[in-house]
Amino acid sequence: MRARAMVVGVWLAGLVATAGWAPFVVQPRGLKLGLFVATLLLEGVVVAAVVRVRGRFEAADEARRPWTLIGLGLGARLIAEIRLWTLYFDAVPEFVRARPELDAFYLQVLRYLYTLGDLLIAGGLVMTLRAFASLGIGLHLRWRGWLTIAALGCLPLLHFFVQRWAWAGVVMEDPGILTFRLVSVVSSALVGGLSLGLVAVSRQMGGGALAWVWGAAATAGLARALGFLLGAWARGDPWVAVVDQALLWTFACGWLMAAAVRGEMAAGTGSQARGDGGRGG
Repeated sequence: MRARAMVVGVWLAGLVATAGWAPFVVQPRGLKLGLFVATLLLEGVVVAAVVRVRGRFEAADEARRPWTLIGLGLGARLIAEIRLWTLYFDAVPEFVRARPELDAFYLQVLRYLYTLGDLLIAGGLVMTLRAFASLGIGLHLRWRGWLTIAALGCLPLLHFFVQRWAWAGVVMEDPGILTFRLVSVVSSALVGGLSLGLVAVSRQMGGGALAWVWGAAATAGLARALGFLLGAWARGDPWVAVVDQALLWTFACGWLMAAAVRGEMAAGTGSQARGDGGRGG
């Protein structure tokens, strides 16, 4: 309970501070960059929290492997965010700028570290679902659950048409960014859908803290997907960029919630504190 209250407090503090400064800001880009830096620092804390959760399990414990993949995924994302920081603050290394092929790789290829991160996280979630299935706990969703997952599945298609409509006829310096955004919506929706599946499985076990863990992960995935959808519709509006960054702040807080609650569970005793007897994460 203490972990949940702490993370909710952090999340609200970031949003309230951003909203409080907004009326006094002439250029919203500065507000976005301030929240971006705060999000970057928080994501570093999230990676450390996930590594700590992983360390609470013995090497032979099946719960360790999913959290290893989740930690690697969030770590890949953190590297991608540091790269983005160098772009925002004109801190790209000179040897990269000096060579056009390196500059293109840095700008257009390394952005897919985000996708790699999502796929690693998805791998951890699939591993967790399989661990539950090995215990005889299958994925049995009610109609609302299937409807929610179906809506998540429609997000990439919606993003495609919105992006195509909003950017029609616009000449872009970096046209590859549109493909990246579409790929990111797909991977974010995948993580959100798998997390919702784990919420359903957790509820079959009585819900509780474990449902909070995967519910927070689902919220993180949904927030990131919605951020890309909003960006596609707004066509670079600077105030929408602030809202997008607030959704990324929500993403970071979602994974912080998941790691904090799972850490509290692993620190407890008994099968309920461990989630499922040490299997399934």
